[in-house]
Amino acid sequence: ATKWVSGSNGVQLTARYVAFHHAKDNIILCLADIFSEREMQGQMQRQLQQANMAQSYRLHDSVPTVTCPRRDVSAAIALLDPARENVIVVPSEDVEFVTTVLNKFSALTDKYRITVYGMNAWMDINTLDLTAMGKLDVHVPASSFIDHDDPAVNAFIRQYRDRYQNEPGEYAFLGHDVTLFYLSALMQFGEAFPQHLNEVLATPLHLAFHFAKAGPENGYRNESAVMLEYRDMGIHVAP
Repeated sequence: ATKWVSGSNGVQLTARYVAFHHAKDNIILCLADIFSEREMQGQMQRQLQQANMAQSYRLHDSVPTVTCPRRDVSAAIALLDPARENVIVVPSEDVEFVTTVLNKFSALTDKYRITVYGMNAWMDINTLDLTAMGKLDVHVPASSFIDHDDPAVNAFIRQYRDRYQNEPGEYAFLGHDVTLFYLSALMQFGEAFPQHLNEVLATPLHLAFHFAKAGPENGYRNESAVMLEYRDMGIHVAP
């Protein structure tokens, strides 16, 4: 199970993650020719370019960018490099365009090494081809993830079942993690814990905590997020 991550947080995480892990690879920013997505596209282009320039070993000084119709990504395909890892960044939530991206690029994985980075909304599009997503090692950002291969998660599920004779939902995990974090904060820093939010030592089950001030007169918000990847016919936390 995953938790929704805001568009701006997802864009920021994706841009930084791609630049850090793939600056030496052939990064291609593939945009849909859709007016309603222009703001999100602009955010991704700015943040990806900024994050990429911060990497000294980058392949491109300016990330190649193409705008494609909903059913035709040939302009992006033309930029593929058979000698390098190709990283296709797709800041789109349009079902038709995302489907085109997956279908067209998955058909080329016998000739090219391709990894696709998409948006959190892709996880809610149940018509997408999971086989294609696995072939393309699709990555998407999320604000949380319940990893059922984690022994601590399974221990919590067993204890919850024993106590409530029911299955724990996402709110049960959220309640556990928030309570654990703030009780740990009180124990470690007392009433002064708001000044030490990013110093709290705690091990939550599905939600990480990284706080940033929302504004000079506002409080703090949790901007933590995690990158997930589709592989082995499932969703896993990316390394």
